[in-house]
Amino acid sequence: MEAAASWKLEAASCKLQAASCKLQAASCKLQAASCKLQAASCKLQAASCKLQAASCKLQAASCKLQAASCKLQAASKSKSKSKSKSKSKKQKAKSSRRTIRFFL
Repeated sequence: MEAAASWKLEAASCKLQAASCKLQAASCKLQAASCKLQAASCKLQAASCKLQAASCKLQAASCKLQAASCKLQAASKSKSKSKSKSKSKKQKAKSSRRTIRFFL
């Protein structure tokens, strides 16, 4: 009887050890999957950072273009004002000549 009981205990111990090994294997699989997910997350974060850097470069270029556009617009307004002033001076000179001719 003792041999049979001992054999049953040994068999139960082996079953528990097998179950423990299965759990350990499942744990290793989960850990491997977790590592893969973490690696993928890092890749996505790196890609996000690259996109953000590119966006910042585009924004800087856009600001430079806007500044250049403002300078051109200011220069254009300045030229049109100076043309307007010289036209006004020419018209005043013509008017003065007409007035002088009228009185002569």
